[in-house]
Amino acid sequence: MKPPKGLAIASGKDTDFEHCKPASMDYGAKLRKDDGDSLPDSSDYRKIIGKLLYLSNTRPDISFAVGKLSQFLDCPTTNHLKAAHRILMYIKNSSAAGLFFLANFDRSLIGFFDSAWAGCLDS
Repeated sequence: MKPPKGLAIASGKDTDFEHCKPASMDYGAKLRKDDGDSLPDSSDYRKIIGKLLYLSNTRPDISFAVGKLSQFLDCPTTNHLKAAHRILMYIKNSSAAGLFFLANFDRSLIGFFDSAWAGCLDS
């Protein structure tokens, strides 16, 4: 079976996670702006987050974590990069998960609720 297109985008050869060990999602991780050492070159982090943002359109299970990591694009640290790597390993573990939209599917948004609004440690 051919892997879904999104998996190839997020964990392909360009991110060196093609043969990574699968992992579960860590939903309890609390990240702060100043946790860890600053990355000398943030371009790899930005590429990973950009690809994960694209993938999150059909993978709502990673949307919150990717959105959280995208808040640190201006000054990512080693801990933020480790969390992004964890998401790549989670995708490897759950490559068959995702949403499939039919051509005649009504894609109207019914509602949105942010239940973790008080969970941000920086604000």
